[in-house]
Amino acid sequence: MTATTPQATNEQLAERARQLAIQFPPRTRERRAAAALWTALSTTRTTAGAIRALAGFASPDTRAIAAALLDGWERQEPATGGNP
Repeated sequence: MTATTPQATNEQLAERARQLAIQFPPRTRERRAAAALWTALSTTRTTAGAIRALAGFASPDTRAIAAALLDGWERQEPATGGNP
């Protein structure tokens, strides 16, 4: 039997995206992507739901960067409440 690591919740990932968004200057594509990811994660229960929500964002760049961020976070250790 293999041990599994619990996944970070959407709430934890949304907070991570919010913190990332405020690090970028206004109107940059990185800030837009992090804000889009924050919105998507804040309004859904699963990361799959967040990916579906991102489809509603008009900018292909925003969707692609946000999806790449989420994918990278899912591959890392889950958020534990410490520094993401």
